[in-house]
Amino acid sequence: MFAQSDSVVHYNREVSLTVDNDMLFFRDWYYTAGHELVYRRLVQPNRPIHQLFNQRKILSKILIAYRYGNKIFTPKEITARYTREMDCPYAGWNYLGYSITRLRGLSTISQLETEVGVVGEMSGMGQIQKWWHKQVGWDVPNGWNSQISNEVVVNVNYQLLKSFKIAKELDLVSHFRIHAGTGLNKVGQEFTLRMMSMNPLTQSTFFNARMGHTGEKDTEEVFIFLSYGIDYIFSNIFLEGSLFDNPSPFTVSAEPWVINKGVGIMFSRNRSSFSFEIKNSSQEFANAKRHGFARIACAVRF
Repeated sequence: MFAQSDSVVHYNREVSLTVDNDMLFFRDWYYTAGHELVYRRLVQPNRPIHQLFNQRKILSKILIAYRYGNKIFTPKEITARYTREMDCPYAGWNYLGYSITRLRGLSTISQLETEVGVVGEMSGMGQIQKWWHKQVGWDVPNGWNSQISNEVVVNVNYQLLKSFKIAKELDLVSHFRIHAGTGLNKVGQEFTLRMMSMNPLTQSTFFNARMGHTGEKDTEEVFIFLSYGIDYIFSNIFLEGSLFDNPSPFTVSAEPWVINKGVGIMFSRNRSSFSFEIKNSSQEFANAKRHGFARIACAVRF
């Protein structure tokens, strides 16, 4: 009964949860944990905001998303008490986000996003990590007193995705991104191969684009993907501290070029989606180790 219902009903709202953690690799350092909760909704064509972002009257969908997230960054040796024993600083990031996404035709997605949040002790991430480690019996981090200093952070991010059909069950997705603001400044390009049974980009769970109106083609999708990308980093508050006159107890210089790789699988039906991905990045600062973490995401539409 539920399967038949999924095949004919299209949902205009979605809630998703993404969890990042390096526990899979028996590690607890660098970008060690992150969580993001997102509420998305499809904008109806008669709404002013839809008309504003669809001036050319091309067949498009407009999505609005509200998000809450947090991230934890630590040095490799979390039992070290003094900065001379650390290879990078502690940093906590607690933020809210708002984004507008335009899905044009079958193969093009653009997104503009604003993030506002706090780093430093007022983010609360240090207290949360120490509390959690005590509960599960892991080593308690000792260096949060030297974390990146308190600061309000504002970032504006832009992303552009374009897919290119290669074969019936194979396509290539180009993903260009820019981050600018007081927290992270970078520009990056990533390419992803999707293989097996996937929907067109603007109807796929790959970029949370499954919402739609009645009559839009709906297909169950299961696909694996491989990604390779490179970022050029202009500044990174989580390593280098503030851009302004707000010094932190300990900082390091960010490496300008960072290579990112990923492999994963995604599954989606009309009402729900699930994905699992393993991500790996090159050195983000001098003498750093390569770092990997797992990302799990699920979404429910209604």
